[in-house]
Amino acid sequence: MQGVQRARPSLFDLEAGFRAMKLPTLVICGDEDDPTLEPGLFLKRCIATSALLVLPRCGHAMNLEEPEAFNRAVLDFITWVDAGRWWERNPETLAGGIIAGKG
Repeated sequence: MQGVQRARPSLFDLEAGFRAMKLPTLVICGDEDDPTLEPGLFLKRCIATSALLVLPRCGHAMNLEEPEAFNRAVLDFITWVDAGRWWERNPETLAGGIIAGKG
């Protein structure tokens, strides 16, 4: 792991590339996998075509810990993308306010 993880750039150093992405993206984190929560939020904020799902009571191996919930989320994501129902994030939600457009 040290040879791979240490040699690659930080996720946070790739922000410009993430902001340019238009590929439908589903980010899934387990709420008990603390090291992935901030990167998950970062990706959600940077990729306009992303959604974030945080599975409760899961760690890093959520596909093994909660396979039914994980597989359902992935199937729903693929179904929405295939049906053309996956769109870019509403820019008004980025205003920083609690109510869209009121930031």
